[in-house]
Amino acid sequence: MTENGKKIKKSFKNLEFLMIIVFFILVLLNFADQSLLIPKYSLVQLEFGISETEVGLVTTITTLVSGAFMVFWGYYADKVARKYAMFFSSIIWSIFSFMTFFSINYMQLLIFRALTGIGLGCVLPIGFSIISDLISPEKRSITFALWGVALGFGGGVGYIVSTFSIEWRTPFLMISIPGFIFSFIFLFLKEPERARSEREFKDIKELHYSYRINRKGLRIVWTNKTNRWMIIQGIFGCIPWGVSQAWLPYYFSYKFSLTGISASVYAIIGAILGGLFMAGAAIGNFIFGYFGDKIHKRRIDGRVLLSTISVFGGVPLIAIAVMIPFNVVTTIPNSTDTLVIIQALINEFSNNLNLSIIFLLAFIGSIIAGGCGATWYAATADVNLPEHRGTVMGVSNTFDTIGRGLGPFFGGFLINYVFYMFKYPFRLDLNLTLLIGILFWIPCGFFWILALKTVKNDMNNVHEILEKRAKELKEKNMNSD
Repeated sequence: MTENGKKIKKSFKNLEFLMIIVFFILVLLNFADQSLLIPKYSLVQLEFGISETEVGLVTTITTLVSGAFMVFWGYYADKVARKYAMFFSSIIWSIFSFMTFFSINYMQLLIFRALTGIGLGCVLPIGFSIISDLISPEKRSITFALWGVALGFGGGVGYIVSTFSIEWRTPFLMISIPGFIFSFIFLFLKEPERARSEREFKDIKELHYSYRINRKGLRIVWTNKTNRWMIIQGIFGCIPWGVSQAWLPYYFSYKFSLTGISASVYAIIGAILGGLFMAGAAIGNFIFGYFGDKIHKRRIDGRVLLSTISVFGGVPLIAIAVMIPFNVVTTIPNSTDTLVIIQALINEFSNNLNLSIIFLLAFIGSIIAGGCGATWYAATADVNLPEHRGTVMGVSNTFDTIGRGLGPFFGGFLINYVFYMFKYPFRLDLNLTLLIGILFWIPCGFFWILALKTVKNDMNNVHEILEKRAKELKEKNMNSD
């Protein structure tokens, strides 16, 4: 290769690395947007005079619309250059997230958040496809763990950004404006070569992987048995996260509101404690991702086995945690200064044994239950062809978001219409709602057991197809020389 050729190749690699950085920033902003409203539920209720069911419906509709469009964005990304799909979808969610700031009534808020969901659905299928082409199969679990941490961190950023304002609108400007900027930057960057990370193609220097999804490919996605079980489990597996993400901060906010502090202060407290719970899932994602790659080298179904253990393992700890009663025992300052609130919470934990036990059990349970994410992503890549992965992830996350999206509404429905007799004086309706949500992990685990029985055969099928294609590409390159 000439000196100029080497410089050009190096510049392309630099552009590819820059694309990854910008992509992860867009991912962070995307997931931050999805978490902005949840810590401010109580403020939205006060302003618009709406019930728990109605405020939960906002998040539910946004999530369901996002899930419905994941199939479109995933299929589109499998057909064309993925950066164009990412650009158009990111512009859409940035526009309507910006418009959310101007909502003057409940119906406008509902409409703007639903339209935001159209664009929010892009990240998971497109990101999954890009990462699968960057990282070799042997390292995918840990990489998807980092990906999961980034997603969780994005959600955590949303919680944190929501605390920067005492009202609920301004945080949407703080996320949507950078979304515009980085969407346009992303459009001019280079994406990774499709299928480059597959071990079957490692000896092919000039890889022109021209295979793209078609109607036959759509049928293959569903007839793949492991796909089928891992897709269906997502409905049951994501309901607990949807319920806890929406109503655990609300539960803590209520408990601290009894001290007489203002709505702005107890909303911030709910956001902090809810964010810590979700941080546990991010840690678990990393731990299970690390061991997922280790066990994959010993047994090819190891990632699915770890996912099964993760799903069942978190249930008892979190279920016990949400049923332990507690009351605030220290004086909470009526200040919106985040540092002052954190100091007050540390003091409360040191003086409140029940709250400390609740947090410890819930945090450890979240670590275990959150471990499923990285191994699920890697196992999905293992059993699908490169040109099917965006579509598969779109379909999978559509089912996931049905579960995750139903969570807030389902929780609000239980609070208002099922457990309403337990509402006063102790608000046991919130404890029972969280418990019912957690128990959905049990049927989820049974579908993982079914996937454990089929994953070896589906992985071998993918390997055989890629081996055949690699042979054809080598022969084609030799003939062209």
